[in-house]
Amino acid sequence: MTTHLVLQPGGLREARFVDGTVHRQELPRTYNEYVLVDRDPGYDRSHENEYLVLRPLFILSFFCAEFLSEERFFGARQVIISSASSKTALGLAFLLAQACAEGVKIVGLTSGAKVGFVGKRGAYDRVLSYGAISSIPAEFAVFVDIAGDGAVRAAVHRHLGDALQHSARVGFTHWDALAQLETGLPGPAPRLFFTPDHILKRRQEWGAEVLAARLSEAWRGFLDYVKTWLVIEHATGSYGVERVYREVLDGRAPPEKAYIVSIAQV
Repeated sequence: MTTHLVLQPGGLREARFVDGTVHRQELPRTYNEYVLVDRDPGYDRSHENEYLVLRPLFILSFFCAEFLSEERFFGARQVIISSASSKTALGLAFLLAQACAEGVKIVGLTSGAKVGFVGKRGAYDRVLSYGAISSIPAEFAVFVDIAGDGAVRAAVHRHLGDALQHSARVGFTHWDALAQLETGLPGPAPRLFFTPDHILKRRQEWGAEVLAARLSEAWRGFLDYVKTWLVIEHATGSYGVERVYREVLDGRAPPEKAYIVSIAQV
């Protein structure tokens, strides 16, 4: 963390520009894009806190939901999402609840301690602890792996086998349980969901203006969804930043909480 960021802005288009700094040029283009908030239709200063902590995560949720919808959920009757208490998973479940065809259930997997919290959010049709994976119906399913826990991924694949129609690797909230991609698991090989590829695809298909409008509309709906339960905490200075960092790293952060930290004392 620092007080300034030096950029080489170029390619200004409407609300966006691209950082041309040399050492970042090998990254996907979308990783170097910046948005001028005074020109962004999805930005509202009264929701600046939510924009800071949720918007990057919601972008992943949005494009993953669009991908699954376009693929007609691979013919599945259930979409299973790990790390169900994470903000990314809740955003995805919220969007899928509006997009899923009748009869397609959204199942959230989370730790036993968070089952109650996730269930109260109303985004999932069913919420299970990781220890209850064997109770998932053996129906056609899509697995969206946000946890990145190799043991959980293996348990889902082994339980559902050929009923699993698609397995997407999206994230790794369980940083301490990462495992190399297992070979020989039943069902389809897990495939990486790489958000920048889907951003470019939709931009080409819809055009930048339509994409921005659809994303903004979905974002406003998500803001209404989180306003009754999201708690945002501010922390400043080196002590405050380290306290929050360790709390998140150790898995002690309550699922309803999000943090905004600044190295500068205010």
